[in-house]
Amino acid sequence: MLYFIILTLFLVMGGLGFVMRHSRPGASRFLIALSVAGCVGSVGFQGYRAFVEARQSPPDRYHGVVGYVMAQRVLAELREGQAEVVLVFPPRPFGSDAETEALYDTFSRVFSPARSVEVQVARLPSTPRAKQSGIIPLEAAEAAIAPFPKANVYVFFAGVPEPFAKLSALARSPRPALYAFDPSNHRGWEEAVKRGDLSAVIAPRRGAPAPSRDLAGPPNEIFQRFFEVISTRSEKDRK
Repeated sequence: MLYFIILTLFLVMGGLGFVMRHSRPGASRFLIALSVAGCVGSVGFQGYRAFVEARQSPPDRYHGVVGYVMAQRVLAELREGQAEVVLVFPPRPFGSDAETEALYDTFSRVFSPARSVEVQVARLPSTPRAKQSGIIPLEAAEAAIAPFPKANVYVFFAGVPEPFAKLSALARSPRPALYAFDPSNHRGWEEAVKRGDLSAVIAPRRGAPAPSRDLAGPPNEIFQRFFEVISTRSEKDRK
């Protein structure tokens, strides 16, 4: 909209200069020159902007659907009233900004109508152990959640901290709800889910195809194609 307003102003300026060509030739030439330069510049800038946008990477829907489905589950199981939800993201060497942005954007969008819920962000520190093996050690998880001791929900988007049973949040009363996305799919957290220590974990579906660059379809359909949810409820249903 702003582009068309600016372009119209330059065209009007050129028309005014044309009208003044006999009465004030000097001012007329200046206005016409300014109008031409402005129109060419505006059209050129719009073309450059379209070119840049066309070259930009498409949204990361593969990780976006994880944030979307995780947020739906957390919101459905969250008790009414004031709440604090902390999203814990990987240390920078292991989590790209595009992945983190996709997870955060879709998660926070689901929670935007929930005025009584505050969504916080924590980043796991990059420890020597994590740099060597990619494992999320317990001390890194504790450091990330320490600034939020009263949170009702912790969502670990970097995997499940190990050893999970020693996580201090499990000893709190009332105990916060704990969720995780495990992109490595090592399944070392299944006992924690069975015990109810972990409310739910999203993991890549075994045998799922590699995601393409441009994923099409509704979020839930994409999710079902590539991921699965393992929860306390689903484990009880298996018994």
